[in-house]
Amino acid sequence: MGVMGPSSCIMFQVNGAFANLPFYHGDRIKAYLRGMEVFIQTDFDVTVVFDWKSYVRVMVPSTYTNAVCGLCGNNNRDPKDDFAMKDGSQAPSASQFAESWKVAEVPGCSVGCTDDCPACGDAQKEAYEGEQYCGILIKKDGPFRQCHRTIDPTPYFIDCVFDTCQYHGQHDALCRAISVYVAACQALGVQIGPWRTDSFCSPACSLNSHYELCGNGCPATCHGLSAPASCMASCKEGCYCDAGFVLSGDQCVPLGDCGCMHQGKYYKKGEYFYPSSSCQEQCQCTENGVVECQETSCGPHEECKVQDGIQGCHPEGHGNCSMAAGSHYLTFDGRAYDFHGTCLYALSTVAGKDSRLANFSVLVENDRSLTKSVVVSVHGYTVVIEKGMKWQVKVNGERYTLPMTTSAGRLWANQEGSNIIVQSDFGLKVLYDSSSYVLVFVPSTYQGHVGGLCGNFNKDKTDDFTLPSGESTQNVDQFGASWKVPLEGTGCSDGCGEKCPVCGSQQTAPYTPKSSCGMIQAMSGPFKGCHAFVDPAEYFGHCLYDMCASNGAMESLCRSLQAYVAACQAAGATIEAWRNSSFCPLTCPSNSHYSLCTRTCDFTCTSLSTSGQCTEKCFEGCQCDSSYLFDGNRCVAMEDCGCVYDGRYIKAGESLVLEGCLRKCTCRASGRLTCEDTSCQLGEICAIHDGVRGCRGPEGECALTPGARLVSFDGVSGEILHKGVYDVASLCNESDPFWFRIVAVVQECNDWDLPAVSTIHIFFQGVFITVKRNRETWINGHLVTLPAKATDDVLVRLSEEGVVVELDSEVKVILRPCGKLLVQVSDSLAGKLCASCGNFNGNSADDLKLPNGEIAGSISEVIEAWKSMDFSGCNA
Repeated sequence: MGVMGPSSCIMFQVNGAFANLPFYHGDRIKAYLRGMEVFIQTDFDVTVVFDWKSYVRVMVPSTYTNAVCGLCGNNNRDPKDDFAMKDGSQAPSASQFAESWKVAEVPGCSVGCTDDCPACGDAQKEAYEGEQYCGILIKKDGPFRQCHRTIDPTPYFIDCVFDTCQYHGQHDALCRAISVYVAACQALGVQIGPWRTDSFCSPACSLNSHYELCGNGCPATCHGLSAPASCMASCKEGCYCDAGFVLSGDQCVPLGDCGCMHQGKYYKKGEYFYPSSSCQEQCQCTENGVVECQETSCGPHEECKVQDGIQGCHPEGHGNCSMAAGSHYLTFDGRAYDFHGTCLYALSTVAGKDSRLANFSVLVENDRSLTKSVVVSVHGYTVVIEKGMKWQVKVNGERYTLPMTTSAGRLWANQEGSNIIVQSDFGLKVLYDSSSYVLVFVPSTYQGHVGGLCGNFNKDKTDDFTLPSGESTQNVDQFGASWKVPLEGTGCSDGCGEKCPVCGSQQTAPYTPKSSCGMIQAMSGPFKGCHAFVDPAEYFGHCLYDMCASNGAMESLCRSLQAYVAACQAAGATIEAWRNSSFCPLTCPSNSHYSLCTRTCDFTCTSLSTSGQCTEKCFEGCQCDSSYLFDGNRCVAMEDCGCVYDGRYIKAGESLVLEGCLRKCTCRASGRLTCEDTSCQLGEICAIHDGVRGCRGPEGECALTPGARLVSFDGVSGEILHKGVYDVASLCNESDPFWFRIVAVVQECNDWDLPAVSTIHIFFQGVFITVKRNRETWINGHLVTLPAKATDDVLVRLSEEGVVVELDSEVKVILRPCGKLLVQVSDSLAGKLCASCGNFNGNSADDLKLPNGEIAGSISEVIEAWKSMDFSGCNA
């Protein structure tokens, strides 16, 4: 049994598999939530309490006197012999005592400090003894005064000052230290006064819940709609469900959304699960507590096991594909080829339809020997990593400082060494060195179900040049061009044609020595330990070609070696030092240094309050000096670190505007986060500009981009859930002489199944216009040549952007060849519009309103409610 408290949710494991609380193993073990703590009780009176952060309390009955061991001592009422090591001898120091009871290695963690232990002097500690810090604990007329007679606050005060000083005044450390005393007081039934405020240890509760200083420590749960069995009612501070809601696991849900009991375990509504370790039956918790099960078995390339806390059918392994220097590809099945296209291409994407597999795509845009950007689309998110941008990604157009975790925890990204790595919950992993090397890992369950420049992953390299149509070719340029993604703009090409460099053995000979590309495969070189993990032959060949093409440019050599290093370290291989001050030096920012094997994602400002989700590999890159942490791409002193909000890092002094511009959170000094309600001024809209969300002047533009992502006039965004025909925008007043209605047909009619607008239908008073993505245009049923006038006020014309339809100066509709639809309206239409794009009133909050007046949970639900009922559906 185990418990963890990550940033996004409460996690509870039984025999390695996740379980929902409350949990009962007959009458022998019980586990349930009490305020901010989890209680685990046994039938022999051993109790363990954990606050999900830093406080653990173990209680044993008197029968265990002198019968236990470990960090808590032997329980013989003699503190002098508590430092008994595992072999029974007394440890000479606390660190040796603790080390003797270590049970496992944790990547990124160390035994501890010896001579270089950080220490706070009296002068430093004094800064945290005041009432605005730890002094609140001992303040005679403070919120804890009623507990002072019962529990001496002095030891807690000393610990608080020590911890807060060690963490340089970080607010999370201070609050954790104070909450330990709160828990101790409340455990003995002592009431305390209010101590949290909006600016001091402000409580943060999840949806449908609120903070209480003295809540019912035994809240009702969906398990029987009552408090957990044997839970003793008490006063506990914590987050409690709002009226009408009840605990389902760690979430507050309406009574009607409670889950199911099955074989003594509780499952949340909608949850899929395998009730046994054989995976021969899969069940789902459906409506009204009904569990529906069906016989099943693991598919090809799967095995039944517990992985990452989940019992089920998991991939047996994975395949990997790489792209280097914008032209060298090594497919999942091991076929190496060169393709010199400089457009946007599908590197790997799901091909075919298999409901068991999550949809994803990885796109790359190349620029000669470099990669301009990598685009990862999965779970409704689009993550863009741009060349040269360290410690940053864009998620659905908004810029995030790494590390990043989505609110549902299904997608995350970290800076690991010199690489940015994006990972998903089902095993997709994309590594990009922000320059020229991309490495993609795909679970074995996708064998034969992917397409793109990485091939079809069917263990047969001879048919890797499969086109989106399913046909095969041996022409590299034809294969590469077939996976080009429609993109607005020009200037790219699908190859170098006759301008390709001529690089035969004679031209590459100067670069074969160990001082150049030969370093990659040198048997006694720095990479010899990797040869068994990653075949050096292809990387050596790539290096020779690139050096020839660049006329021996040192930068090209460094990129080639760096690509092999990234592949080696991603595979878990150990390499030796290869850079020095005169050969491929790596420049690091202030307060940091180069390291051959660093775990940057374990040493960030976010690691002060949350645990990261790193790959457990080490990569070369820059490492912050001692006492400094990564604040994005800077290394800052701990006291200068920022805040974490819902999986997002906010630098100190910066603000984060949330969806709809209805709430703004600001990070103050020492990690103090304050949030306040806000809104845009009349006439402004909430929009993302240059990666930052905020209120801006009215632009009157709604966009529907490839991938079926819609951004409303007022800046709310979301995805179309299904292909079909949708009302995008219309004038609400149908009797208005300038009435219009714009309908979009969303299909997966491009070569690689990217949902996009294939056709638009525009209705004006007395006019019906149809425009297809290939620029064919009909007016009132007649195919026309552009430009054409539909009426005196309506003009249809061609431009560099695509087909443009204009209604006087009020409405402008643009359909681009890539399947992107733009609707632009004048300010005179503000507040007068209906349909998916919203009403254009500058208030993003009401964009979630459904046609029937109810409020939806997301813009995707709103879009779905505006399906065009007068069209036949997907095949219209």
